[in-house]
Amino acid sequence: MKDLLEISAGSAVEVKLQLCEEPAAVVVDASQLEMAVLNLAVNSRDAMPDGGTLTISTCTQERGEREEHLEPGHYVVVRVTDTGQGIPQQLLPKVFDPFFTTKPVGSGTGLGLSQVYGFARQSGGLASIRSQAGQGTTVELLFPAAPADAQPVPEPSQPAEIPAPAQPRRILVVEDDPDVRRVIVECLGLIGYAVTEAPNGTEALAAIATSKPDLLVVDYAMPDMTGAEVISRARALVGDLPVILATGYADMAAVERLAGKPAILRKPFDINSLGLAVANALEMDAERQRVVSA
Repeated sequence: MKDLLEISAGSAVEVKLQLCEEPAAVVVDASQLEMAVLNLAVNSRDAMPDGGTLTISTCTQERGEREEHLEPGHYVVVRVTDTGQGIPQQLLPKVFDPFFTTKPVGSGTGLGLSQVYGFARQSGGLASIRSQAGQGTTVELLFPAAPADAQPVPEPSQPAEIPAPAQPRRILVVEDDPDVRRVIVECLGLIGYAVTEAPNGTEALAAIATSKPDLLVVDYAMPDMTGAEVISRARALVGDLPVILATGYADMAAVERLAGKPAILRKPFDINSLGLAVANALEMDAERQRVVSA
């Protein structure tokens, strides 16, 4: 995740990894763990507007006595520590509550930390936070260590290579969550695409009417209209348009009524999944055009 963390943290933040050498296997959803750490990294970035250090560390820990929400046993700890502004003590008990946010009005949903906490609990562990105003923040995720007989998920010897675009391609990213949108835009830019962005369907359609992109990457759940509605209206404006619908959940019957069968990118996803999905969608469109021309 180091490259993705550095992108998300920005150039003013130094990212350090301090990973333990002893075995530290856990049984969790890998994509959800990635998104939890990424979410914490984005929060840390926002707490360090003038720059600082973000440290991701791992270790193992033995818990000998039963505690609230935790049974005795062997745990793996993931810590995310920043050197930012910190959180006042009176607010710490509230930070894992849904919709509570320390960010300014109009910035952030207040769901990030509650989702991180929920993921840790669903995985049999716990999340905790330590912070002092002006002295930074540490969020600690505890997960039960994998049992000795747990079978590791086979991993490829190296990640699938993300194809770089053979020619300049313009992609419009439509995502209402500013943090998620920023990561998608910067990842696609690193791969080599020319990327524009819109925070909602209304602004996306205005941009498409002005200049048709080569590909539309659109979130499904947005406040003004769904991604399926954006796809339908975009195609009414400019004709056929290759699209990728990014979603954690969508009513596929409703999607197909409005938008046919777009390529689906399941949330949460990593940079490899995003890059391969975009490359495949553009290649399928190019193949379709070759068939039509023939």
